[in-house]
Amino acid sequence: MKNPLVAYALIRIGMFAAFLTVFLIVGFNPIYSTLVAAALAFSISLIFLSKMRDEASKSVYNRIKRESAEGIKDADTEIEDSILDKKN
Repeated sequence: MKNPLVAYALIRIGMFAAFLTVFLIVGFNPIYSTLVAAALAFSISLIFLSKMRDEASKSVYNRIKRESAEGIKDADTEIEDSILDKKN
């Protein structure tokens, strides 16, 4: 995949879905199955997906850095700036 953030998110969601499916097929309580599946997916991603997490973090950092260098502002930033300008 081209975007590391999407790849990392899809793998984490996939692990969660796989664990949840297994627990539900075995017959565990759905609420506990969800909690345990989330905890397992989180733990495994912290231990084994550190390189992917770092790549995703760098991707987000570079995008924010590029947008701020180009002067691109989102709608919220524009509104906040206009409110601050009115106060001064």
